[in-house]
Amino acid sequence: MTPQETLTYHVTGAIERGEGIAVVGVPAPISNKQRFQDALTNAYIDLFANDPDYAYSSAHISPHALAHKMTEGLHKGSANKDGEGIKRACKACGIKQTYKAIQAYLNV
Repeated sequence: MTPQETLTYHVTGAIERGEGIAVVGVPAPISNKQRFQDALTNAYIDLFANDPDYAYSSAHISPHALAHKMTEGLHKGSANKDGEGIKRACKACGIKQTYKAIQAYLNV
């Protein structure tokens, strides 16, 4: 059975059973660590494109890879929290730009 046929089968079956919603699978909730990394990736994408201070980084690493590296470093307490990308990610996540606040957020 193709994926399209499987979906049609499940949706049609749900309708025939009178179910209001046909859900095949529910995605797992996103962790705070992933939210922070996604916010940081978006910040780095913008900074790499628009801030000359990030020209060296943009030539050597992708925004996603840098966000992953920095998130892991902050989680372990070994990364600097003072960059513009971290500032933007903290703002997007609604947390203070302190090691204590960042680590508490990442550990949830």
